[in-house]
Amino acid sequence: MTDSRRSKSELLLRNVLDLPFPSDLQAAPRGDLVAWVSNESGCRNVWVADAGHVEAVAARRLTTYSGDDGRTIGQLRWNRACDAVIYVRGTHLMDGTPPNPASTPVGAESSEIWLAHLDGEPSRRLGAGHSPEVSHATGDVAWIHGTQIWIADELGQRQASRMVVDRGLCSSLAWSPDGTCLAFVSDRGTHSLIGVHDVAQRIVRWIAPGIDRDILPTWSPDGKRLAFVRLAESPAPTWRSRPCGIPWSLWIANAHTGQAKCAWTASEGRGSVFTPFAHGPSLAWTPSGELAFAWEGSGWLHVHSLAPHTEAPIDLTPGAFEVAGIAMQTQAHAIVVAANKDQVDGCRLWRINLESRELTALTSERAVVMAPTVTGSGAVVALQADARTPLHPVRIGLAGTAHALMTSALPRDFPCASLVEPEAVAFEAPDGQVIHAQLFLPRPDGLGLERPSVVHFHGGPVRQMFPAWHHVETYHLQYGLNQVLANRGYVVLSVNYRGGSGRGLDFREARQLGAGGASEYQDVVGAARFLRSRSDIDSRRIGVYGMSYGGLLTALALARASDLFAAGVDFSGISNWTPAFADAPLEVRNAASDSSPLGLSDRWRSPVLFIHADDDRVVPFGQTVEMIKTLRERSEAEVECLVLPDEQHDFLRRESWRRAFDATTDFFDRKLGRVD
Repeated sequence: MTDSRRSKSELLLRNVLDLPFPSDLQAAPRGDLVAWVSNESGCRNVWVADAGHVEAVAARRLTTYSGDDGRTIGQLRWNRACDAVIYVRGTHLMDGTPPNPASTPVGAESSEIWLAHLDGEPSRRLGAGHSPEVSHATGDVAWIHGTQIWIADELGQRQASRMVVDRGLCSSLAWSPDGTCLAFVSDRGTHSLIGVHDVAQRIVRWIAPGIDRDILPTWSPDGKRLAFVRLAESPAPTWRSRPCGIPWSLWIANAHTGQAKCAWTASEGRGSVFTPFAHGPSLAWTPSGELAFAWEGSGWLHVHSLAPHTEAPIDLTPGAFEVAGIAMQTQAHAIVVAANKDQVDGCRLWRINLESRELTALTSERAVVMAPTVTGSGAVVALQADARTPLHPVRIGLAGTAHALMTSALPRDFPCASLVEPEAVAFEAPDGQVIHAQLFLPRPDGLGLERPSVVHFHGGPVRQMFPAWHHVETYHLQYGLNQVLANRGYVVLSVNYRGGSGRGLDFREARQLGAGGASEYQDVVGAARFLRSRSDIDSRRIGVYGMSYGGLLTALALARASDLFAAGVDFSGISNWTPAFADAPLEVRNAASDSSPLGLSDRWRSPVLFIHADDDRVVPFGQTVEMIKTLRERSEAEVECLVLPDEQHDFLRRESWRRAFDATTDFFDRKLGRVD
């Protein structure tokens, strides 16, 4: 690699890590104001803009936090007057011991609820906790802290006080339209209940309590009824293929008596396991009193509606595509959906007219548009990105136009010209499954070399990568790393392997998936064969990297196919499924063991770099410890390790990402050879 190319690559990496990343887009229930969180170089702040302007407007920062301290911000809500934003700040936005990614000697503080006024007044702390919900009838704010639900008024005229003390794990707070009652879910471990707290009477009514798991309490517009979803099985991931189960059902209750009846039950087979949308409500009332909800009875995750006194729901989004998220556009009597209709490797916005059932495209295929929301006046706002322009908030105008809510989504010195446009490609796995991917090709340099290459596997596994900057921060950063590697002369293949989203139930719940047989390993082999078939690839220098579930596939690639993969970087990967199935039948335990990289360590010959945070609460750090110790004992593979003390699974500090990415590029340069 030339000095010029190396310096440009290093500059690009620094620019990627400094890019502002927007998240948690929230539209005000009145007017056209929009708020979101922006992470700039590891420092999160709340930003606001007026979506009523048709041209780009200068968004402004509402909070003034500084420093890459790992403290995140989220769960934004507008107050009743829409002149302040309520948010949660902490290194962990839920209960439990807060992580301390900056290794601060005094430790980290628990999550806290704050309120920031648009007029510039200092942010005001409402209390410790998370998951705030605002009553837009009374202005009261409720939130969760431990096993308690707290309440305060947004003006601070009365001190925060306990509202409900419950022995379960509370979630899904939902105010009634008139603000007199608060619905919530109480998870009791073996089952979950929906409670309704009457604020004036200070009593809790339980809605049709049973032995199942009741979730998603949703008030009707008149506040008289409460719809919810009843699950007969745990929604927790099984890490094995689960295409069907005991059918779930929709229930409607009288909110004041607690009496409920089943409105509809999913059919057996496809769609019998409840799958929510990634963004927006998975259960909502329409203005006409119908229920709109997520269901994949067709084998594809779609929006369905159920009218009163009818037995069968109507599929509002028919076709071989998936809906990723929805937003209710009450003013237009419509639903806005984000879906990959007509573009399997992308996502754009569509509008469902609830009267005619017509589906109309709102955005073009040129950009990936996600996470729609609707302002109080009916404007559609979303997050948009393409191959070169990172994610930024936009208002969707007529004829598919998108008006940026900020003057620029990029820093002035960002090297856009250095970015490559990924090519959407497809290949067959050895078992015939068609797999889609994005191919990052280095710019031609006239050297005519057979280049080294790197295969990238996302985490999840229920995720989908696009030929564009991503709407999830971890994958936004990995997309940036793929661009950096391409700038260093590597051909990069980012694979949407089976188990991921966007391609239907049969793909997501593929046979013998995960701990049930690791059928996704077929896609690992298919990726290597695809690259080896290209004339511009040096088949002796194919690397692999991934994080979390992608780390699992990286380890499987190196353990089962060291002849195909010359080196790999395993970020926070699963190495041993068996602890998760300790109480399962022998057949299940054996399948989990056979699906784990750990048991194949004696076949592992390729060098590997493990990167793991030692306060990982998703994939325990002990997984990497066990894997490295086993490799030292049974394998001759070269093993390197980068430990990030006190960090979390998805690294909270930009400095942690910098160290990890620097180590990755250095490792691949050393093990796959530089491009000269």
